[in-house]
Amino acid sequence: MKITLNLFSKKEKLFDQLYFEYSKRMFLLCLRYLKDERDAEEALNNGFLSVYKNLGKMNYKNQVSFEAWIKKIMVNESLMILRGRKKTVFVSESKAIKESAESFEIDDDFSIEVYYEIIRKMPDGYRTVFNLYAIEGYDHKEISDMLKISENTSRSQLYHAREYLKKEILKLRVYEKQL
Repeated sequence: MKITLNLFSKKEKLFDQLYFEYSKRMFLLCLRYLKDERDAEEALNNGFLSVYKNLGKMNYKNQVSFEAWIKKIMVNESLMILRGRKKTVFVSESKAIKESAESFEIDDDFSIEVYYEIIRKMPDGYRTVFNLYAIEGYDHKEISDMLKISENTSRSQLYHAREYLKKEILKLRVYEKQL
C-alpha cells in the first residue's frame, strides 16, 4: 500500500509541474477558440484532466511533441465546448472563395494582445477556422473533418476571417492617426 501512495504522489507532483508550466499558455489557446473565460477555463480543466488520465499512454519523444499533444487535447476540448454550447454557424457559399494569393501578415504596428483581442471578437465560425488553419496549422481537409463542414466552407470561413482581421486592423490604424 505504501508503494502505491508513493507512486501516486510522484504522479501528482509531475502533474502539478505540468500544470504550472503549461496552464497559462493552454488557457490562452482555449480563449482563442472560446470568447467566454469560463468556457475557456472549463476547456482547460477538462483538457488537463484528460492529460492526467492519459499521461501513461503518451509516447514521449521530446518536449515539442509532448507540448503538441497537450495542445491537441486543449483544441479538442475547446471544440467540444463550442459544439455543445450552441450550434456554431458556418456560412457556406455556393462556390468556394479562393484563398487570397497574398497571405495576411502580422506587422509590428500592434502588440500580439491586440491581434488576440480581434480574433476573440470574430464570429465563432470565422474564429474557429482561423485558429485551426492560421495558428494551429491544420489544412482544410483536416478542419472539415474536425468540424463536420465542407472544405469549401472552411476556405470561405478563413477568407472571411482574414477580411474581418484586415478591416479591424484598418480601423485601428485610422483611429491611431486621428490621435
